[in-house]
Amino acid sequence: MDKQGRLFISGGFGGTADFDPGPGIVYHSTVGSSDGYTLILDTAGNLEDVIALNGSILNIEPMPSASMYLAGVFKDSL
Repeated sequence: MDKQGRLFISGGFGGTADFDPGPGIVYHSTVGSSDGYTLILDTAGNLEDVIALNGSILNIEPMPSASMYLAGVFKDSL
């Protein structure tokens, strides 16, 4: 979570996924067999943003300064 209470979630998905946890639909499809994503939810759990990436994200690490570090892998080219 950041200082505003937004929740950041990362992971991997394959095919097409709906990233909106509410009644809305926000589809993203993988470029290859699987992609990574970072999902940002507001304090009420509503979708604020989703970033789909070509490759799998392994970890989000919050830091005391409210900075975040993402670690992951990248394969092939964009």
